[in-house]
Amino acid sequence: MESERSLSPSSSVWARGETHHCFPYIRQVLTLCILPELKESNEMPDDICGLASTFQSWCDGYSIGSYNDLVGMKETLNTIKEYIGRRDHIDYKETDQIMIAAGLEMALTHILPVLPGCHGDGSHGILIPGPVFPPIRDSVEVAGFTAISYYLKEKDGRWTFDMNGLSEIIERSACPIMCIFVQNPGYPTGHIYNTEEMEDIIRVAKKNELVIFAMENLQMDIHDPAETPFISMRKTLLEMGNDFKSVQLLSFYTPNKSIIGEPGMSVTYLHAQGLGEDVFDNLMKLTHNPPVIQQFYMTLMLSPCFITNSLSYKKFTNEKEDILNRVGRIGKMVAAFFNSLPYIECTEPKAGHTVFARLKFPKSWTYIGPRSSASLEEFYCQQLMDATTVSIVAGKFFNEYPGSSHFKFSFPVDEVLLLQTLDQFKHFHQTFIMTMVK
Repeated sequence: MESERSLSPSSSVWARGETHHCFPYIRQVLTLCILPELKESNEMPDDICGLASTFQSWCDGYSIGSYNDLVGMKETLNTIKEYIGRRDHIDYKETDQIMIAAGLEMALTHILPVLPGCHGDGSHGILIPGPVFPPIRDSVEVAGFTAISYYLKEKDGRWTFDMNGLSEIIERSACPIMCIFVQNPGYPTGHIYNTEEMEDIIRVAKKNELVIFAMENLQMDIHDPAETPFISMRKTLLEMGNDFKSVQLLSFYTPNKSIIGEPGMSVTYLHAQGLGEDVFDNLMKLTHNPPVIQQFYMTLMLSPCFITNSLSYKKFTNEKEDILNRVGRIGKMVAAFFNSLPYIECTEPKAGHTVFARLKFPKSWTYIGPRSSASLEEFYCQQLMDATTVSIVAGKFFNEYPGSSHFKFSFPVDEVLLLQTLDQFKHFHQTFIMTMVK
């Protein structure tokens, strides 16, 4: 019989169906940084050429192949600081600490072993949410910690944080717990925490002396900021006042995880508050910062003030807003579609381009086949992929609540393709039900 661990999918599996949008603006600037000779072709807009020249001037010898500071290029670091202050409406504090890493997984690989209690024997625990971005759990376990799950609740049409459930898990834990991971916005659920929920998390962290790891990778993928805004954990913590000054917070943003990001541009910024200088110095020594081109990419995505007046940037902004509006509209359509089908419930996403729909098949339905370790939800997902071109991933790979059955669906942004996909799904679902009830 296959073990639970051996069934865990590779990144190419759990990310099935993921799509990202490529912007000419981003690629043109980066192309000119790599091959500045193209400026002479007169095929690139003047403002794009000027921006590429500015980026080159940040490098020794005007070369993107030059060495840069261990924590990252100072201009990119300044862009990050400016962005954080602008986003939170609270100036960046020089006592805070910023560094750039070569992607989220790389950052976690180097940061987790620095935590107290990392003995490689699972004697200390780390709280991870369910559902969760799969590499988070993998990183925790590879670092030698025990991954302890706390689960979100589906209530009143949204995914919510369960304060009582988390407190009970901490009290019952057989090992000391060092930190808590928080996804906001959530993946694959698309939820966004409100201020009260984040304040509860911070109170738990203070009471139990937990370091907060805030995964805020989809903060630019908000469907309707007026209705459901993104509020950072940093902003919430600072507004709670001096009583919570002791809480240690590590905030992560990885733009290539976004639907408006380039998946291969692995770059993450880490913003630390309350971390000791010795610990941060050790992180800088251990963590590999990304190539210069990825740091330019981070700068472009965070849109510093000096580039926002150009015509090309305004076109980029309009295109980006159009895509996010479309994603929000399609997210509502997808949730309504799944809710119209028997035996499926779906919470409407507020960010990102995935839904985590629940299968509510009768308990009398069972699957018996050659893979006896496979569940009915896995069988359903595999049958769908065998019968159609639609890709979904079983919820067990995202640390769903034990006993529940879900699937992750990444919806296409092309509305014609979406309708074709949903039509295939509906036909399969009806056929599957007829097969099971015989």
